[in-house]
Amino acid sequence: MKTHYFNWLIVIVAIVLLNACKKDKIDINETITVKTTEITNIGTTTAETGGVISYNGTEEITDKGICYSETPSPTTTAKNNIIHQGKGKEVFSCNLTGLKEETKYYVRAYAVSSKFTVYGDELSFTTKKDDSRVFVAGGTFLMGSPDDIGLPTEHPQHEVTLNDFYISKYEISNAQFANFLNANGNLLEEGVPYINIQAHLCEIEETDGKFKPKAGKENFPVSFVNWYGAKAYCQWVGGRLPTEAEWEYVARGGCKSKGYIYSGSNTIDDIAWYNNNSENSSHQVGTKQPNELGVYDMSGNQFEWCNDWFSDYNAEAQYNPQGAANGTMKILRGGSWNYISSYCKVAFRSYYKASMGLVNYGFRVAYDKTN
Repeated sequence: MKTHYFNWLIVIVAIVLLNACKKDKIDINETITVKTTEITNIGTTTAETGGVISYNGTEEITDKGICYSETPSPTTTAKNNIIHQGKGKEVFSCNLTGLKEETKYYVRAYAVSSKFTVYGDELSFTTKKDDSRVFVAGGTFLMGSPDDIGLPTEHPQHEVTLNDFYISKYEISNAQFANFLNANGNLLEEGVPYINIQAHLCEIEETDGKFKPKAGKENFPVSFVNWYGAKAYCQWVGGRLPTEAEWEYVARGGCKSKGYIYSGSNTIDDIAWYNNNSENSSHQVGTKQPNELGVYDMSGNQFEWCNDWFSDYNAEAQYNPQGAANGTMKILRGGSWNYISSYCKVAFRSYYKASMGLVNYGFRVAYDKTN
C-alpha cells in the first residue's frame, strides 16, 4: 500500500515539474532585452541617457524608462527617481534633471510587461562642479544708506544677518535662457510670456518652434525677461531668485567687502557697463572686473530681478529677511548699460511690475547651501 502511494506521489511530482518546465520554456522564449545607452552631456545638475528595448513575445511592453539613484542597482520602486517613457519596444532618450553637483549616480534602463520587469546594464556618472556659481559665506552687514546719503528708499540703514548661500558668478545669458525655453516653453503669467521675443531688440529668436540666441549674442545677458520668467528659470536649474538682502550683500562684497560704492570698485568704469561707456548696448557677461567675491556685473549691464516685493525699509535688525508678504512691484537692482552711474551703486533700489520685461532687465540665480 505504501509502495502504491509512493508511486502515485512520484507521478504527481513529475507532472508538476513537467508543467513548470513548459512554463519556463514559454518564459524563456518570450524575452525582453534592455540596453542602457551611453550617458552624455553631463552637466552640473543634468545628464542625458536612454534605452533600447526589444521583446520577442506577444504581450505589450506596458512601461519603459530610466531609473537612477545615488546607490548602485536602482529600481522602479524609487518613485522619485524614475523617468517614464511610455509603452512599446523602441529606442528612447531622456534628460535627467535636478541632480546634485559633484555627485555620483547609477543609471539603468528598464522595461515592464505583465510577466517581467527587466533592467538594462548599469552605468554610472558623476555630475560636474559648477564653476558658474560662487559660494557666499554668511555674515552681518549694514543694508541701505546712511541718512545723509542716497535716496529715501535706501533709508533707514539697518543691520541684516544672512546664512551661507551660493550665487551665479555671471548674469544669465541668452544661450542659457534659450535652453530653458526649449525645455519648458515661453509660458504665460498674468497673460504675458516669460520673455518678449517679439521686441525688436530681444536677442533670442524663435524659428520652427525652437528658441536660440541671435548670432553673436549667445553670451550677452538675457533681456526682456519678466520676474515670472526669471523665477521659473531659477527653479528649473534648482535655485531661486536672490532676496534683495542677499543681492546687496553680494554686491558689497560679502564678508570680503572693502566698502566700495559700486560693486567691486569706487571707479565705475572698472566694473560696470553704464550709459557713459556702453555705446548704447549691453555687453557680454564677465567682461569687466569682478567684485571682492569674484562676482561679475553686479553694477551695470542689466538690472537684476530680486525675489522681494518692494516695500520701505525699517530700522530693526533682521535675520535672512524675505521682504514684504505682498505688494504691487518687484525689486530690481544694479543699474544697467543705459542708466547713469548713480543707479549702479550697491544701495540703489529700483522696482517694477512683475509681468513686465524690458530691454535692460535680467537676473542671476541664488542657491541654498544644502550641506
